[in-house]
This record gives sequence, C-alpha cells and structure tokens, in this order.
Amino acid sequence: MSESELSPTSWNANASDQPTSTDLARPVFQLTRRSDCYQCKKPRPAKMCAACGVACYCDAKCQRLHWPEHKEGCRRQRDDMKSLSPENARKVAEGSGFFDFWREPLVRWAAYCINLGAREPDFLINCTFMAVFGRREDPPSEAAKFAYELGSSGMILDSDIPQALLEICTTDMVDLVVKRLAEMPRGPFLIHSLVGSGNIWTCYAIDIRTVFSDYDFHGAEL
Repeated sequence: MSESELSPTSWNANASDQPTSTDLARPVFQLTRRSDCYQCKKPRPAKMCAACGVACYCDAKCQRLHWPEHKEGCRRQRDDMKSLSPENARKVAEGSGFFDFWREPLVRWAAYCINLGAREPDFLINCTFMAVFGRREDPPSEAAKFAYELGSSGMILDSDIPQALLEICTTDMVDLVVKRLAEMPRGPFLIHSLVGSGNIWTCYAIDIRTVFSDYDFHGAEL
C-alpha cells in the first residue's frame, strides 16, 4: 500500500462508553504501520524513521530512496501527533497500530461477508463493511495488536451508518466519520471498510479484485 492510499483516522480524546454532547472529534493523520520495508517491501526491516516513528526500512539506503515519497506523510504524522497530549498520542498510536495490524484479515473477512456473486451490481457502491471493537479489560500482552476485541461486524447500508454510530459515538464524531466516508472513491469493486471503537475510527477502500487475485473478474459487465 502506498502512502497515497492511507486511511484517515478520526480521534475523540474525551469519548467514553457514554459520551456527552460536549466531546470534540478531530481528524488525526496516521501513516499505515506495516511489517515490511516501506521502500523495498522486504519483511522485518531493522530500522525506523526517527522523525515519525512509524516508517521502517532495511537500511539507510532504503530510507534515502523512499524519502521523496515519505517526507510529506512524515511531516503530517509528526505535526498531528505533537498536537496531542502525550497520553492521547499514546492512545492514537495504540489504536492505529491495532487496526493496521488486523487490516488484511478484516479486508478478507469483509470480502467473504459481501458474497459479491449473489449481490446486485451496485451493492458495494451503497454499502460498507463495519466492524466495531471495544477495549480489552485484560489483554494477554501490552502489544497493540491485543488492545481491542471485536464487538460486532457486517455489511451495512451507508444510509444506516449515522444511526449505528450514534449508539456508540458523540454527534460530532458521527459527523466527522460520515464526512470522511463520503470523501472516499466509490465503485462496483471497491470494498469500503469502517473500523473502530467509540473514540477512534479509520476508513479505507480496497479493490476486491486485489483481495482475490486468482479469481477472474474481467468477464463482469457492470
């Protein structure tokens, strides 16, 4: 995934299980956390960008080659995280780390939930895969990948998303998330995913044809 395909993250520092109308929501730019080198894609890179603390590389050469693409995202990540309190920055990093770690399994889960062959041609244009998580009370490790547990998931009509969010979010968070969803590209093969908890949400669109690369979609007439 290139940095042009990064998902927006929405953060509400004050939200809780019972948010109030005075809570404020805001977007926070987050680079996608990956387990491979941002430049050459080799697994388990040993070095990390000291400025953003997210991008990882095999060595200084890979970092130099990737810098023209990385520098804007690096700056935005650094500036947005510095604008948060240390505690809120920690929570955003933890949430982003969790959702990035589980992104690929969630995308595949969404693809199976869609059952595209049995749907109308415009199904993905009007629906989103929504997964709602809650914080784990007793995680087996402090690693970000164990920070949350799944509450519910499934396909939902876009028109029903605001009401579903209102049950767990403040109204300004709902408005922000819905706005972000509306800005994403739409198409008959694009899986839209909305993943989050009460105070942190991320959304992204991925072409289902890249999830199942061994399936022939080219005969479809849409």
